[in-house]
Amino acid sequence: MASSKSVAQLRKPPLRPGYGKNGKQITVFANHYAIQFQNDNSIVHYDMQIEPESKIKEVVRGVFKGLQEIHGHLFRGVTVAFDSRCNVYANKRLHEVTTEAKSYKVDQIRDNGSVKVYTVTLKEVLLIQLADLNRALKGEADVPYPALQAADVVLRWTLTNKFNMVYRSFYPTPGQDDCRSLGRGHESWRGFYQSARPSQTGLSLNIDTSHTAFYEALRVDDYLCTYFGSQMTKMNESERRKFATELKNVQVVATHGHKRKYRITDISSRKPDEIQFENDGQRVTVTAYLRSAYKINLQYPNLPCLKLNNKEIYLPMEVCEIRPGQYYKKKINEYETSNMVKFAAIPADQRRNKINEYVNRTANYSTDTVARGFNLRVDNNMKKAAGRVLPPINVIYRDKRTMTPRDGSWNLQNIKFFTTKKVECWGCLWFRDRLTIGKVEKFINGLKTATEECGIQGISERNLIDKPRSIANASKDFTTAVRDWMHKSSGKLDFVLCIIPGNIPDIYGSIKTIADLEYQLPTQCIQSKNVDRANKQFLANVALKINAKLGGTNNVVQQSPILNKPTIIFGADVTHPGIGDKESPSIAAVVGSADIELSKYFSAIRIQEHRKEIIADLQNVVREMLKSFYQKLHRKPERIIFYRDGVSEGQFASVIREELTAIEKACASLEQGYRPAITFVVVQKRHHTRFFPARKEDSVGKARNVPPGLVVDRSICHPSEFDFYLCSHFGIQGTSRPTHYHVLVDESEFTPDVLQQFTYQLCHLYCRCTRSVSIPAPVYYSHHLAFRARSYLAQRHGDGERALNAKINAALTKNLNAAVFFA
Repeated sequence: MASSKSVAQLRKPPLRPGYGKNGKQITVFANHYAIQFQNDNSIVHYDMQIEPESKIKEVVRGVFKGLQEIHGHLFRGVTVAFDSRCNVYANKRLHEVTTEAKSYKVDQIRDNGSVKVYTVTLKEVLLIQLADLNRALKGEADVPYPALQAADVVLRWTLTNKFNMVYRSFYPTPGQDDCRSLGRGHESWRGFYQSARPSQTGLSLNIDTSHTAFYEALRVDDYLCTYFGSQMTKMNESERRKFATELKNVQVVATHGHKRKYRITDISSRKPDEIQFENDGQRVTVTAYLRSAYKINLQYPNLPCLKLNNKEIYLPMEVCEIRPGQYYKKKINEYETSNMVKFAAIPADQRRNKINEYVNRTANYSTDTVARGFNLRVDNNMKKAAGRVLPPINVIYRDKRTMTPRDGSWNLQNIKFFTTKKVECWGCLWFRDRLTIGKVEKFINGLKTATEECGIQGISERNLIDKPRSIANASKDFTTAVRDWMHKSSGKLDFVLCIIPGNIPDIYGSIKTIADLEYQLPTQCIQSKNVDRANKQFLANVALKINAKLGGTNNVVQQSPILNKPTIIFGADVTHPGIGDKESPSIAAVVGSADIELSKYFSAIRIQEHRKEIIADLQNVVREMLKSFYQKLHRKPERIIFYRDGVSEGQFASVIREELTAIEKACASLEQGYRPAITFVVVQKRHHTRFFPARKEDSVGKARNVPPGLVVDRSICHPSEFDFYLCSHFGIQGTSRPTHYHVLVDESEFTPDVLQQFTYQLCHLYCRCTRSVSIPAPVYYSHHLAFRARSYLAQRHGDGERALNAKINAALTKNLNAAVFFA
C-alpha cells in the first residue's frame, strides 16, 4: 500500500526510474533537431501591451513593427523577437525601457487609408539565464519554461514574417505537390509545425509536416459556384445567408482600379443596379459606375453585391478576388476531411525527406539573423534515437488457442472467442434504402454462420425480422419494434441488429439513445451499403462487436505481473465541442475494469462545463467504480492504474492538484485507511514526434514505417521525468504516430519494462478488431463512451444537463455485467 501522504502535495511528476531493456535494439531517426546555445547567455523578457487592445495577431504584429520603425532608438544594436501577442524577447536590454512601464505612440495606416493611433506600453519582466536551462537539460533541475518559450519565439520570429502562420504551424505558398483542392472552394496546404522541446540530449526543435484548409484564391463569383456545386446566376434568401456566413471577414482584392484590399462583412440583398451612391455630384448605380469608369460590363448582374469593411461599400462578386493564404476557420465537411486525410497520409520516408527539406531549404535556420543574434543554432540533421521493438504479444482464445500477431495483426480463422454469452432472442430492424428482403436475409444468414463459427450460441436459432421501416419515423418505429419484440420474447430480447442508411447520422444517434437510455438494450448498427459487400472478414468483425456488447470476452493475453494484486485499470477522456461552438458542454467519460481479463468495464459519463478539461465529478465516479469492483470480484483493489487522455503538458499541475486529489478522496471515503497505490499515466496522441527507421530492413509495410512494438525512452524524451513513446500499431497508411506516455504519479514504483510491456498488452485487448491498436483499450473505450454521450446530448438536449446526467447514470448503473455496450 502507498504512503498516506497526499499525491497532490508531491506536485511534481516522478523522476525516471531507469530505462527499459526488453526488446530488439534498433536505431531510428526522430524529427527533432538539436538547438545549440551558449550557457552563459541571457535573454531579456519584456511585456508589451497596446491600447486600444486587439486580439488579432496580424494587427498586434503590425503595431510592434511600427514601434520598431518609429522608435528605432529603443532597439539600436539589439536583436528582438515577438510572439505576436504580448511577449518581446531581446538579446540585451532595450534602451530606456526598465521594469517601470513606459508608453510610446504608434501610428498605423489601415487598408482604407485612415490612420489609427496606438499606445504601446513596454516593461521588463524577467532576465532569463540560459544556464538554468542547461542544468535542466542535464536533469539537475526543473525545466524553466520561460527559457524554453523564449527560445521557441526566437526561432519562430523570422518565419512569422515570411510565411502564413496558423497556430504553431507555418505555411509557405505551396507548390503543386504541397496543395490539394478539397472541394467547395477550399484547399489543403502542407505546412510545417515547429516547437522547442527539452530532451535528454539537449534542447531540440521538433519539426513536422502539418495540414490545414485555406480558401482558394478565386474570383468570388467562381467561389460561389464551387461552393454550391452549380452555376449560380442568382441567389435566393437562404443561399444568400449561407454564403454570407461562409465569407464573413474574408479578405478580397478588387480586380479593377487600384486593386484595393477589403474585408467582406455581409452579402447584400440588393443587386448592383439597385445600389446607388454619390459620384461627382450625381447619383449612379454600381453597374453604371463600373461601366463608365472601368469599361466593365457585368456578366452576372442578378447576383447580389458584397458589403465591405463595415461601411457603405458595395462591389459585385465578379470584380473581387479572394486573397490567397487565408486560413479556413470553419469546420470542413466529411468529404473534404476525407480528401485532406488522403493528402496528408504520405509514407514515412517521404515525410522525413519533406521535413529535412524544410529545415535546410525553406526555413534555412543557418541564415536566420535573429537566431544568430541570440546565439542559437539549429543542427541540419535529425537526431538519432535508440529504440527497442518489444516481442509480439501472444493473443489467447478459447481452449488456450494462441495466436502470435504478425505486423501487429492476427485472424480469426478456426478460432472461438474466449468466452461468449448464449443468445435467447434477437431482432433485426431495417430501413428502406434500396434494400430487398432477400438481401437482408442473405446478410443475416452470413452473420449467423460467422457468429456460430466464433462460438456465439443462439444467434443462428431465434431471431425476429421486422418489416422495412421508413427513415422519416426512425425513432418511433424502433421503439415500436422493440416493445413488440420484448412482449413476444417475454423480456428476453438480447440485442437488435439495425440496418441503416449511412448518410443520415441522426438515425444512428436516435437508435443508440433510445436503446441505451430507455431499454439498456445492446444494438449493432450496419450501414445498408455494407449489406451487399459483407464478406467473411466483415461478418467476423461484426461478430467481435456483438460478443463484446453481450458481455463476452473476445480474447485475452498472458497475465501481467501487475495483476498479481487486485488492480483496477481506468481509462478517461474529456471531449469538447467542435470548432466555432462556444456554448455546448464538454463531456467526461471514464471506464474502469471489471474483470481480471480486462475485457469488461464499468462506465460513467459526466456532462460538464463548456471546455472544462478537468473531470469535474471524478471523486464520485472513482468511488462508485471501486465499490462495483469489490461487489463483482469480492476483492478491494490494491492498485489503481489510471490512463488519462487529452491532457497537455501545461495542464499537468492542474491534473495532479485536482484529479489525483479526487482519486485519493474517493478511496478515503470508502474505508478509513484504505489507500491503494496510484499510478497515473497521461496518454498523448496530439503531439508531433515521429520516428523513421534508420535502416531500410527495419521498416515495415508499404508506408515503410517503424515496426509495431517500438519503444523509445532515450534521446528525445524528458530530461528527468518518467515518460516514453510506444508505437503499438502497424502503420497501414501514412506515417505512424507513436503514443507518448508521461507518468505523473507511480506509487507502485513499476520498472520501465513492466509498465511499457503492460501498456503494450492493453493495446491488444481492443474488442473491435484483431490487431494491436495505437492506445490502450480502456482509453479507446473512454473515447467511444464520450462519442456516445455526444449522441445522447444531441438527441436529448432539451432535457437539461442535470436531468440528462441523472438519466445517463441511471442507465449505466443497470449495466450489471459491465459489457462494453458502446463498442
